[in-house]
Amino acid sequence: MLRCWVLLACLLSLGGRSFAQAPTGSETAARAHYERGAALFDDARYVDAILEFEAARALHRVAAFEYNIGRCHERLEQWTLAADAFERYLRIDPKAQDAAGIVTRIAELRERASSSGRRLERLLAAPLAKAPRPAVVLIASPPTTPTRRLGPATVGVGIAALVFASIGSGLIASVSSAYPGREALCRTRACSVDDLRGQLHGGYATLALAGVATVVDVALIVAWSRQRKSVTR
Repeated sequence: MLRCWVLLACLLSLGGRSFAQAPTGSETAARAHYERGAALFDDARYVDAILEFEAARALHRVAAFEYNIGRCHERLEQWTLAADAFERYLRIDPKAQDAAGIVTRIAELRERASSSGRRLERLLAAPLAKAPRPAVVLIASPPTTPTRRLGPATVGVGIAALVFASIGSGLIASVSSAYPGREALCRTRACSVDDLRGQLHGGYATLALAGVATVVDVALIVAWSRQRKSVTR
C-alpha cells in the first residue's frame, strides 16, 4: 500500500505554512508527479512509477516519497534498492509510527538480497563445475623445413639447366650456319670471323653451365628423395 498522505507531509515540511495558503508551483508539480506515480503503481508499471516518485522527491524531500519508491522496488524484487529506499525513509522521519516494522522489513530485504546473490553465484558456478575437461589432441609436427625447400629448389635448378642448354645450343647452331658463308666471303675481301668465334665460345660456355646445373639438379633430386623417405618412416 502506498502512502497517500503525501500532500499533508509536504505542507508540514514547509516550516509552518498555513493550510489556508495556496500551494506553491513546486507543491503543485510534486502533487502531479505523485498522482501519476500512484496511478502507474496501480497499473503495475513500477519502473515508471519510480520515475514519477523520484521527480516528486526532487521537488520536496518528503519521507513518504521514499517509502513509495521502496514499495515499487519491492514489487520489482529489487531487494537492495528497496532496503536503501526504506532506510532513507527512516532517516527523514526517524520517529515514524511504523519505524520498528520498517527496520524489520529492511533486515528481511537485506537477507533476500544476500540469498539471491548466493543463488546466482551457485547457478553461475554449476556449469563450470560440470563442464567436461577439454581433450588433449596431439598433432604431428609437419615435415622439416629443408624437405619443403628441396622440392622447389630441384625444380628451379632443372629449369635453369634447360634454359642454359637451349641458349648454348642456339648460339652454336647460329654460328655453325653462318660460319661457312662468312669464311668464303673473307677469302674475297677483308673481313673477320672473330665475332662468330666469340658467339661460339659463348655457346660452349653456356652449355657448360647447363651441365653444371644438371649435375646440381641430380644431386638435389637424390637428397630430396632421401629426406622424404626419412620423414615418412
